[in-house]
Amino acid sequence: MTMTTWGSFSTRRAPEEEHSTWAGVADRYQPKAFGRLVFGKPADVSYSILSMGDRETDYKLRLRLRNATRQPIQVRSVWSSLPAAKDKSAAGVTTPLEPKEQQDVTVACQLADQTEDVPLGLTVVVPAMLSVVNHETEQVYDARKGVLHEEAWLDLALDRYYYTPDVHQMQIAVTNRTKQGSAIKIEVTGGPDEGPVATKDLALSPDEHAYPVSFDIADWPVGRYVVSAHVVNEAAAKLFSIHRVMIKKRIQPARMPASGGKVSIRSDGILLLNGKPFCPFFTTPGNQSPLATDCFNVRYGETALVSNPLDQPKIGLPWVTIEKGEILILLPEEKEMLEGIRRVVASRKSDPSILCWLIKYEAQYPLCRGTKEERVRLNNVEEFRKIRRHVKSVDPNHLTSIHTNRRDLLATYKDLADVIEVTFGYEKRMIPNKVDHLNTIRRLIGPGKPFIHWIGSSIPNSKYRTAEDIRCATYLTLMHGAAGIVFHIGHEGIDPSFTRHWSVYPGLSREVEELFSILTAPQQGPEPKITVHPAQIHYRVRRTNDRLYLIAVNTLGHLVNATVSMADRSLVPKRIKLPFENRQIKPQHSGFADAFTAYEPHVYEWVSSKGEGR
Repeated sequence: MTMTTWGSFSTRRAPEEEHSTWAGVADRYQPKAFGRLVFGKPADVSYSILSMGDRETDYKLRLRLRNATRQPIQVRSVWSSLPAAKDKSAAGVTTPLEPKEQQDVTVACQLADQTEDVPLGLTVVVPAMLSVVNHETEQVYDARKGVLHEEAWLDLALDRYYYTPDVHQMQIAVTNRTKQGSAIKIEVTGGPDEGPVATKDLALSPDEHAYPVSFDIADWPVGRYVVSAHVVNEAAAKLFSIHRVMIKKRIQPARMPASGGKVSIRSDGILLLNGKPFCPFFTTPGNQSPLATDCFNVRYGETALVSNPLDQPKIGLPWVTIEKGEILILLPEEKEMLEGIRRVVASRKSDPSILCWLIKYEAQYPLCRGTKEERVRLNNVEEFRKIRRHVKSVDPNHLTSIHTNRRDLLATYKDLADVIEVTFGYEKRMIPNKVDHLNTIRRLIGPGKPFIHWIGSSIPNSKYRTAEDIRCATYLTLMHGAAGIVFHIGHEGIDPSFTRHWSVYPGLSREVEELFSILTAPQQGPEPKITVHPAQIHYRVRRTNDRLYLIAVNTLGHLVNATVSMADRSLVPKRIKLPFENRQIKPQHSGFADAFTAYEPHVYEWVSSKGEGR
């Protein structure tokens, strides 16, 4: 079929930005010069999506179906989605179409009542699928998969993640934007087999979205608590649920060796301080909150330092220069540069508080030397290799590090310092790709090379980072052999009003001290056969000090009920302790079950089991 193009197309002439439409009224439009569109044979059945409906209450899909054949047919349109971590919901409509007929149809995918967790985050990613099928022959005319990005309609915000015993009130804010339900039930539970510690019922109002709640927690024992908000109907049936964790714990002051100590590298890339595994846990300069105190054991900025922290001084290379939109590092003349480095390094070469000398942050920017008129581009690898040799000639007793955020440079840059610092993945959603990033880092730098991983606490924006993100990313990073972590709180920083985010660092830093010693303990013999389901629970099994540990992390942004299985019945203990949560689990038969909220880790310790545990 050949068709001359007329119609209501619009044009724009650049650079004058002159606009017009193809109405055939101006002398510039010459029908004889118009192009031609050539169409092939039309599809037997085609459709157009007219509307996706009101997705707050349903996922109604309006389609226009067309039968281009000369035969009557029946078309089945199936619209399925997986909204808000629910079981798959699908609906279908069968439509008879006469030859050359078109009809508009509506496929309503109602959301069934579910009690699964509403995913963590500002938006909900909803997988969806549309298929158009011949009802009689099952011939598939078209099938499309995609995702819908929905604003989270139910949110639950706690004012802290870790509460210390001196905090007597827990402040909660529930936000509900759905048009369903008649009430919200707030429920706080301790262990999985325990009844509610506290409850509160709130009547829903069509004019209200925000519901503040508080609980007196002064008399609650230390431990982990799950705070849940359930949207319920008039029959008290749960329509939607959302769950968040809070941990009440005593946080003891952190103490470092008063005079620092000797920092060295173990054969597997773990840093040792005075011969013991040591995890550098530090942050960049930026704003701070009084909730994040006594957290970071390496001095990079001045935020929340522990007593007697180690230091990571820079060797004195300049920051960046921007010329004609290009970012470069403009070095002094070589003699002047090397002398400056010598003075800086020599002044502290006998200082035991140094973790390592930082040769350059963001070392991937081009190195240059000379005036604007006689600018010389240097070879970064050769220049940094020369600089490292110079630093080592002045101070052979301290380690060096270099940083890049370019994965294509890792294989080369890893040899330019004793430690490679890496930034991967400053995405809005940090956790889904975290394991892949960490595996890529190790593959590129090889075994035995220590790497310090930079986590974007405020990048790309602090609104995308929750306490759950930070704690989950920390566990995953250390489970994949990182030597340490830098939390980047620069750029726009983290506003002090993000109290739950700020509160995570003190408690997390104390956990890391114990977690790191478990993860880095040398392993002997075959690993015990322990499996965790579903596959989205990432885990490690470790033995240390005659105890067996399972470290497991939920990489999904919603509640997961997991099962832990032990192939060898001799591994089944009388009880399993969760040392960071002040609770215990009694295994049944060959395993046990436990709930993981969004991005939550658990550390399990085997107790009283045939040579395992205490």
